[in-house]
Amino acid sequence: MHTPTMVTDEHAHEALRLACEVLSHAERCGRPAILAQAQLGLACCYRALRELDAAEVHLNTALGWARVAQSPDAEVEVLCALCDVGAQQADLLEATDTMAAHVARERVRDRVFEAGQLAARVSDADWEVKVLLHISDVLDRLGDHDDASQIQARAMRRMAGTQATNVSEMPGLGRLADS
Repeated sequence: MHTPTMVTDEHAHEALRLACEVLSHAERCGRPAILAQAQLGLACCYRALRELDAAEVHLNTALGWARVAQSPDAEVEVLCALCDVGAQQADLLEATDTMAAHVARERVRDRVFEAGQLAARVSDADWEVKVLLHISDVLDRLGDHDDASQIQARAMRRMAGTQATNVSEMPGLGRLADS
């Protein structure tokens, strides 16, 4: 009889195998948008297996393909996934290497800032709000409560229709990239 963890791992390994097949088909197709999604799928499988370094490698590849495809929606989706993986890495590193954890958090902050800028260019205002709320949660998890609150306030203004999608209306967030 399998324990729940083993069943989960079996499913995760099967999902990884299928994601590799999808990537193989995507590589034959050669379309950047499809390659970005295939790499993102593969990264999600690695994350489910708690192989965060491999997940990050595939997410960075997905980000490159999303940029080639000139798809702000795909870029933002991948950046959000990179933020999640980076925050998870920082949490794990905190117990053994505080300097590496700090570097990981700084990388996440840079990605949050980039996702926040690109969120204004996504195709759907509801998606923009979801992205802003997601990245504010990531910042809050990292202990950046003030910046998280600013992004959350931007999302609330956007939901209320009181904020233009002008990136220059992000007071204080510029310091994230400089931290």
